[in-house]
Amino acid sequence: MRFFNFVRNVAAITGKGNVAWSNIFALDWENGIPTEAKTSHYSALKELSEKLLKAQIEVLEPDVIVFACGDAGNIVRREFFPTKGENAVCFDGRTFEHTPNKYLWSFKLYGKIQCFRLGHPSSRGEAHQAARKKVLLEIQSYLNTSHFSFGAQEVIPTEC
Repeated sequence: MRFFNFVRNVAAITGKGNVAWSNIFALDWENGIPTEAKTSHYSALKELSEKLLKAQIEVLEPDVIVFACGDAGNIVRREFFPTKGENAVCFDGRTFEHTPNKYLWSFKLYGKIQCFRLGHPSSRGEAHQAARKKVLLEIQSYLNTSHFSFGAQEVIPTEC
């Protein structure tokens, strides 16, 4: 439920109809993300999930993506969208003053889509709550200062 509260908070900034949501994995497995320990189909599920998420990004052409992930989701996100090496697609990484990067980090996906990575909205700690508030302010600031006409942006909070 906390994830959808976060999505509503994003929608309050961007306007109705400007928010889509997705998951790193296309489905849950035994009430959580698929893992090699849970299913022998893990590799196929991960490959299909990566293709689906990348297709959603290509079709929707979002201006902003929020990757709201737990630790396991972050590992898979870095596999889908590498941050280092010759296959890197995440650039211009930025940390935030008074906020350790394990709680909030931003980057440009493919050098053009503004992305934020924060903990899953179910995380209750004060640092996680502060990071969620900060990312909402960052989205507002980004949309107010970007060259896009307000109301035309697509924001994709991505749950892991």
